[in-house]
Amino acid sequence: MTRHTRPDGLDGGSNDARARAGARSRRAFLRTIGAGAGVAVLGGFGTAAAREVDGDRCLSDGAGETRFGDVTLYANDWSTSQCPDPPVEICLSTYSDGSFGWEWERGVTCVNGDDLPNYPEALMGTKMGGGSSGWSDQGALPQRVADIDRFDVELDVEMDLSDGEWNFALECWMDPNPGIPYPATDEIMVVIDDSAAHDKGENEVTAAFEDDYGNVYDYWENDIEPGDGDTWNFHIFHLPEPGVPPNLDLRSLLDYLQEDPDGAVAEGGGVYDGSKYVGGVEIGNENWDETHGETVVNQFSVRVNDTVGAAGVRDDFTVHEIDDTAPTTPGSVTVDDRQDRSATVSWDASSDADSGVAEYAITVEGSEIERVGAETTATTISDLSADKSYEVGVTAIDGSGNRSETATVTVPTAGPGLDPIEGTVPQDLDGDGLHRDINGNDVVDFPDVNRFFQHTDSAAVQDHVDAYDFTGDGVVDPQDVLALFELV
Repeated sequence: MTRHTRPDGLDGGSNDARARAGARSRRAFLRTIGAGAGVAVLGGFGTAAAREVDGDRCLSDGAGETRFGDVTLYANDWSTSQCPDPPVEICLSTYSDGSFGWEWERGVTCVNGDDLPNYPEALMGTKMGGGSSGWSDQGALPQRVADIDRFDVELDVEMDLSDGEWNFALECWMDPNPGIPYPATDEIMVVIDDSAAHDKGENEVTAAFEDDYGNVYDYWENDIEPGDGDTWNFHIFHLPEPGVPPNLDLRSLLDYLQEDPDGAVAEGGGVYDGSKYVGGVEIGNENWDETHGETVVNQFSVRVNDTVGAAGVRDDFTVHEIDDTAPTTPGSVTVDDRQDRSATVSWDASSDADSGVAEYAITVEGSEIERVGAETTATTISDLSADKSYEVGVTAIDGSGNRSETATVTVPTAGPGLDPIEGTVPQDLDGDGLHRDINGNDVVDFPDVNRFFQHTDSAAVQDHVDAYDFTGDGVVDPQDVLALFELV
């Protein structure tokens, strides 16, 4: 692959020039949607702020696509270009380190439709209706499904996006004919990451399949009987875990559509017999009204069998090993301090050789109450009830989300209103309401027996019979001293 340090047809520009283009965009926005809208200036979101811009193309400059190495970048403003003065700006950018990306600002447009997003994107392969990327010259795509043994993607993406409705998605197009252009018969979309506002409702199939990289896919929506002007079948998958995984296995996705194990694709079986061709792979951000965002792609590589197309800071394909090894279990969980409504718990740090310990989850009676950073090995638990015991758990979580076994400790809180004996409030160590740890040293031992014997007849004991009636006969007397002695 030849790496273009300056893509064909793309004017080089400095960060200053880019900022001036962003300022023009903001003025156009304010003129259209009003100064109170609060739309951010292009070039100011932060993801690419420290990168040296090698070239920019913005729709306001009349350029909507550009070739960059093995990909072609498209601005795709097709859903808002019909507006007479659209409050939309999309810029395609390339950077001197080899990364690339796009920015957009979108106000309230004239389309106002749930199914009318803009879609700045990068294409690897061929595009329906015409167009291709540099990689199409290598013959990897289009490729007949039956001839594809390995079909996977590597992604390294940074995004800085606003609230509102947006997604980061991958798409493949399929057709029985490998010619270019081709009238696609099938569109396959994987919504990799998305905002809370981007919701298509209940899944067709939840956890439809897991690919070879451990990614779990929901089969989110389909339209397998095209109508209303559509001419192709449309399948949408969704990754429920937030973020962008480093690898996706698209061969597993094609297998699911072909085998249709859940009967969700088409009645009577799958819709693909292996004879159709995959034309290209696209990644991009669908975005709707009142959003802005910036995406930088450090790596976008596609592997079809043994042929690799790559764009970004490297020209290869990396398989990122799946970390499925849990951290070690936190050790020596102890109760360091007990009050009547709180307790402090500490533990020995866990370790993880692969992705490292990221945080600890703290549970009380099995319910998670907080998470603390990897550098923290103690926490104070509040809002407990007096004179009650709780099971507190500590679980280590590594950078890949793997969880250790949970280490637990019983935390008894101090009893309500007990008088101190020789300066210490006796403790209930097992939560049964009886305060056998007379000297408060967290064990029942001979000093407890001796102190209890000396104070059996004191008001501190006799005013709280329920706390010291170790024999259960309703009184506190020498028999309770003997019962305590027998526990030592």
